Amino acid sequence: MNLTSNVRVPLARLQDAGKEQLRTVQHYFDRRHLEASLASLLQAANGHERRGLALGSALYLVLNRESQLLTTAYCQRWQVSQEQLQAELPALGKLKQLAQPRLLRARISKVALVILAAIAMSVLIGIAGAFIRFGFLLGGGR
Repeated sequence: MNLTSNVRVPLARLQDAGKEQLRTVQHYFDRRHLEASLASLLQAANGHERRGLALGSALYLVLNRESQLLTTAYCQRWQVSQEQLQAELPALGKLKQLAQPRLLRARISKVALVILAAIAMSVLIGIAGAFIRFGFLLGGGR
């Protein structure tokens, strides 16, 4: 019986188990670092939002870009999909939302509303003028 081969197999298993435990601990600390960094970015974004900074501002773009760099590096290192990370960390969605400027549709709808309000006011002024004219005629005017 070969004693060295009997010792090598358990030793190799022990080394593999140690590497796996080390990788698990590294993953834990890497995840904690990612969450802490994202919390810091979100806190900065919330501060800007409280100050009334407009959506799509350059500061929001920088914060969103930094969060994308952090999440991309994490996903590549630990073979996690971006979608899974987005589902686990909903704050990423808020950073992305703040970085996007107001939709053109919202601006167009405001312009359309102003135009419709102007038309409605013109019609109401015309109707009021007609009633005044009618009242003048009924009152014995020319």
